[in-house]
Amino acid sequence: MDEHEYESMRELGIRYNVTSHKMGKWLTALGLRTAGRPSSKAFELGLVKTASTGRGDEDGYFYVWSVLKTMKVLDAAGYQQVSSKTS
Repeated sequence: MDEHEYESMRELGIRYNVTSHKMGKWLTALGLRTAGRPSSKAFELGLVKTASTGRGDEDGYFYVWSVLKTMKVLDAAGYQQVSSKTS
């Protein structure tokens, strides 16, 4: 598996050959995202956390998703990986 434990929606999308916008729609369909941010369910399941952008500005964080846990949910819902970052 990849050395990264958490990834952005963009990076997760690469694993499924979709854009971050499409990944967001999938997560929303699964109840894991709402109003442009992770849902409370996503946090409760330990699928997402905040990470610093490292810029030090007032928008100094973004959401990252647990690679293993999120892929497990996506795969179980029938979404198919078409790309592996480790190949």
